Amino acid sequence: MTRSAERDRIKAARFASAAAALAWFSVGSALADTANPGPASLPPLLSLNLSTGPTFDTNPDLSTSGAKGLAVFDTVFGLALNRSTRVSSLALSLGETLRFASGSPAKLRDPALSLEFKSDTGNDRINLATSYQQSPADLFLPTPVPAGQIATADLATGLGTMTSTEASLDVATGVKAPLGFILSVQYDRTTYSGTTDPDFIGSTTASLSAGTVLRMASGTEVSFGADAARTDYANATQTRQGNQNVNLGVSQALRSDQKLNLSLSWGKADASESGVITDQSIGLSGSIASEWTRPNGTISASLSSNRDALGSRQVLSVSRTATLPSGTLNATVGVSARSGTSAQPVGSLSYALTLPSGSVALGLSRQISLNADNVDEANSTLDLTLQHKINPVSSFGLSVDIATVDSAGGGAVAWENQQTYRATWSHDLAQSWQLTAGYQFRSLSGATTGAASSNLVFLTFSRKFTLLP
Repeated sequence: MTRSAERDRIKAARFASAAAALAWFSVGSALADTANPGPASLPPLLSLNLSTGPTFDTNPDLSTSGAKGLAVFDTVFGLALNRSTRVSSLALSLGETLRFASGSPAKLRDPALSLEFKSDTGNDRINLATSYQQSPADLFLPTPVPAGQIATADLATGLGTMTSTEASLDVATGVKAPLGFILSVQYDRTTYSGTTDPDFIGSTTASLSAGTVLRMASGTEVSFGADAARTDYANATQTRQGNQNVNLGVSQALRSDQKLNLSLSWGKADASESGVITDQSIGLSGSIASEWTRPNGTISASLSSNRDALGSRQVLSVSRTATLPSGTLNATVGVSARSGTSAQPVGSLSYALTLPSGSVALGLSRQISLNADNVDEANSTLDLTLQHKINPVSSFGLSVDIATVDSAGGGAVAWENQQTYRATWSHDLAQSWQLTAGYQFRSLSGATTGAASSNLVFLTFSRKFTLLP
């Protein structure tokens, strides 16, 4: 990962990234809780979430030399609207940050908007979602996409703004009928402005899939469908990756507690740079999987062949899901390999435990995916969260987030690692206000970047106002 020479100019704005991440995390969590109510209660029709407080970071841009601390004071506003009926729900949220930073005038920044509509009549389902958000380019909170890939920009640092736009539509009709139809449309666009690190690479992904499901009286389900997807990267070579597939699937119950799933696809995948195709793969792919129902969950084993521009990749895996007396477990272990490369271990673990005075959540993942340079890379993440209730009005939290990008044996990928350790203390105040104080340590190291670290402290006052019950 290369670095710009504009270090002095980066330092002031880079701290703003960390402060916004922490401030938005506080309000964002409240918005998420409001938009996803539990079965026991419904959220208020209209609510306002307010979070305000100072933050100080000793090395805001993770400079390897000449670190200079900076302080900001953020006030984050979040408005949430929720409306539910027997068969549908609507959730709308808006957010904005007012920032006071040393050496800079006060300004509004980081606007966020999200809208989600759900409808489920039992036989027909619709899920429509869209969101728009501006945020510091370096949130330092990488999140793998379903394929397991971590965007290179997730481990980058520096000045700039990230703008993210997402939209999705999922429709399923005839869910309980002999004949059903499925449609899914996805759009995801990320752009960067004012950045100095070349690893902040924007991308646009669009996908479309449609199919039909035939449910027979014998219990057999047969599905037919087609899908297409394309990703454009805003890198120097204007990389484009795309694929199209025609799919056939069969699901058959072998016993009351065992199901066999088969799929077969014919497709084409290609990758191009500057408009010229560099890699292309055409042919069959598919999977075979068996699932056993257990008293507390499921056990499954699968062998799949997935196609991308470099050819087919085979994955053999075993999974276990379980509902435990005081928690849940989801685990998958396997190996991934393609012709000409060595087998790579892959898998994931999600474990949640509810304790008498708190909770513990652990997440592990290692996946192989094709990056923006059309090279296989390994993406590994570890997330650990501990929440402990000290007394009825106070609680303590610890979290660890580690992400690593490395070569998966098929090409040159520069090793990079980022780590975040966070400790927070929260205390309920009068008039429904809450005080949260915390410390965060971050580090970034890489084969080409060297190592850097920072220490951050923050103090936040927050409250949720119910405007309409």
